[in-house]
Amino acid sequence: ERRVRVMYRCPPGFDDGAPIHYRSEAGSSDAALAGLIATGERFDVVFVDPWHEYETSLCDLVYGLQLLKPGGALVIHDCDPPSAASAVPKWPKRAWCGVTFAAYLDTVLFNPELTYATVDSDFGCGVISRHPRLASIVGRPTSTEPVEQWRLQSLETKYETLTRWRAALLRLIGPAEFASRLAADSATIG
Repeated sequence: ERRVRVMYRCPPGFDDGAPIHYRSEAGSSDAALAGLIATGERFDVVFVDPWHEYETSLCDLVYGLQLLKPGGALVIHDCDPPSAASAVPKWPKRAWCGVTFAAYLDTVLFNPELTYATVDSDFGCGVISRHPRLASIVGRPTSTEPVEQWRLQSLETKYETLTRWRAALLRLIGPAEFASRLAADSATIG
């Protein structure tokens, strides 16, 4: 199993002791992730912890999906901001989830080939896959009203909509429940 680390907004000389395979000082992942995609290498799991502005988050999600092997999963950090103060579009120089939640939901709600769930841990860890197994674990949404309401909102009002429809929009699931369902599904197909 090969692990590849990509960092953008990475200052020259930055070294935290872990290898960085693709790095860029630029404010988005375009250059670094395009280079990785060009290699043709694909992964079972891609973890994304984007710079939490909308455009950078969306870019990371789009590239992350391109890096998946068939049946792979994309995991995205900070999809469930705990407060309006942490869900602002620009970094306020304090705890910040930004608007990654908006890019995440815009990606999954309007792409029917994607299945998703958000594990209710560490400010929400979104899981996206095209594999039907995720749908068997988390089920399918039963109401279209939250999605219809989401579709009508601007970026400025999306957090209010998230607050009203949080569990339904994010498809929240606790970590223990997610692990239990995953184990039960594995036993069924194994």
